[in-house]
Amino acid sequence: MTVPPRNYDIIGPNVTGDQRARFIADPFFLDSSHILFEVFLDNPRKKFIGCARISNGTFEYLGEAIRVCGEEFSFPYTCTIDGAAFCLPERTLWNGSEKAHPITFYEKQTNSVSFHHHFETGLYGVDPVLFFRDGLFYILYSDRSGVRLHFAHHPLTTDWHEHPASPIATNPTVRRMAGRPLEHRGRLYLFFQDCLIRYGEGINAYEATELTKTKFNMVKLRDSPIVSGQLNGSWNHHGMHHIDLDIDNSRAILDGHHKRYGWRLAYLHNVNKVERLFPVKTRRSLHHATLKCLRYLYKMFA
Repeated sequence: MTVPPRNYDIIGPNVTGDQRARFIADPFFLDSSHILFEVFLDNPRKKFIGCARISNGTFEYLGEAIRVCGEEFSFPYTCTIDGAAFCLPERTLWNGSEKAHPITFYEKQTNSVSFHHHFETGLYGVDPVLFFRDGLFYILYSDRSGVRLHFAHHPLTTDWHEHPASPIATNPTVRRMAGRPLEHRGRLYLFFQDCLIRYGEGINAYEATELTKTKFNMVKLRDSPIVSGQLNGSWNHHGMHHIDLDIDNSRAILDGHHKRYGWRLAYLHNVNKVERLFPVKTRRSLHHATLKCLRYLYKMFA
């Protein structure tokens, strides 16, 4: 039997080099060859945004993209505004208890992997994502009340208006954002963390079937959760809580958790060939839950 070429790579905490991280998580594509992700170090505790280059299935850690003394960063959502690259990370103060800072745009510096503080929105919450739809910018984030939705005519403003339907979700199966919203063929898909049993257990996907200044409705996709902890001893045994899908370039990046090893990343390429590379009966380290996710997404977006 011929074993097909592997179409994924697992990235562990040692990607950061000599100073091993407790874990790395929350990956987002920055461009065709770079990703941003959360890096969590112990002794002393540090939590910042790292950058790595992807090239032919190999990863080269390039250093810190965002790091500020006394602050912690995660969920480095990436976007382009007026031709410039920005990161919209979760930003908290660490002084024995976490306290959210204003949702802030950080702009990428020319010929560097570093991002500098650029603009504060005046909104407070975690796991923010931004997208453009029908002439308006929308931002989704979570606070104690649930997942909140705001809109504005330009993202670099404090003039954000809360949507009448906000918070759009309050139950633990859609408690926090789980990655980049996906717009494909005129349809909008949103990804949420399923925290019903434990934090970061899996990801539920929804289609936003109606979105205007005054109305919002979404419908859960039939095969949700699209990924979840596999409970099979593998790298994602205890949970999966993040995904960034790049359908146009047939790739995706996810994270997974094992209590012994912490959070790790998985980079998938040739996603459109997943049914050939991951036949149903195989038991590879990315099987079952991720198999269902990729088979379903391939069918939906092909």
